[in-house]
Amino acid sequence: QIDQDVGDVAQRAVRSWQVPAPDWTASNKEAGRVDDLLRVGRRLFIAGNFTQLANHAGRSVPRSYLASVRASTGRLGGFAPRINGRVFALAKAHGLLFVGGAFSSVNGRARHNLAAFSLRTGKLSRRVRDLRVSGAVEAIAATRRAVYVGGSFSSVGGRSRGKLAKLTMRGGRYRVARGWKPQANALVRAIVVVSRRRIVAGGDFTAVSGRSERYIVALGAKGRGRVKR
Repeated sequence: QIDQDVGDVAQRAVRSWQVPAPDWTASNKEAGRVDDLLRVGRRLFIAGNFTQLANHAGRSVPRSYLASVRASTGRLGGFAPRINGRVFALAKAHGLLFVGGAFSSVNGRARHNLAAFSLRTGKLSRRVRDLRVSGAVEAIAATRRAVYVGGSFSSVGGRSRGKLAKLTMRGGRYRVARGWKPQANALVRAIVVVSRRRIVAGGDFTAVSGRSERYIVALGAKGRGRVKR
C-alpha cells in the first residue's frame, strides 16, 4: 500500500486478495505467476498465469489471467473478463486498458494475443479489433499518439513484424503503423517510451534490423523505427 501524501510504503501488509497456485509443481513453476501490475486511479490491475484469486479467509473466486483490486485496500473488484490464456503485459491510453499475452479469445470473441477494454465500462473495446498477432505479446507501452508492442510474434494485422510493432489510431480504430518496422531476432520482453522521438526495448535479442544490439536497444519512435545510438 502506498501513502498518496508522502509516498511511503506502509509498514504493515494489507490483507488483500491473493493469487493461489493449486496447479504449481516443480515441473510447472509458471502456475500462479503474476507478470504485470498497473495502477489506474483507485484500481490496481493484475495480470499473469492464474485462474483464481483467494482471500485470507479461504474464499476463492474465478479470475482468468486478469483481475482488479482496489489499490488502497486490496479489495477484489468486479472486473472479470473471460480470457483463454496467460496475460503478460498491461498499459493504459485513451481510456483503454491494453492487454497483451498468449491467448486467442476474450469474452467469447477472437482476440489473438492483444486486446483492449474500456476503463469506464470494463467491456471489450471495438477500437482494438483482432489484429491476429502471430505470437505472444509480452510488452506494451502506450502514449497519447501510439501503442508499442513487443513479444515473440512475426506478424501483426497481416503485416510482417519482427517482435516489435507500433499501433496508431486511424478511422476510430487502432491499426498497424505501416512504416515503423524494426526487426528483432529474438523475444522482446520490455518497452519504455523515453520521449516523443525515442523508445527503449529489452529482451533476448542480439540484433535489431541487422545491427548488433545485445539485449537492449534504443529506437526512433517515428518513421521507420531506426536504431539510435
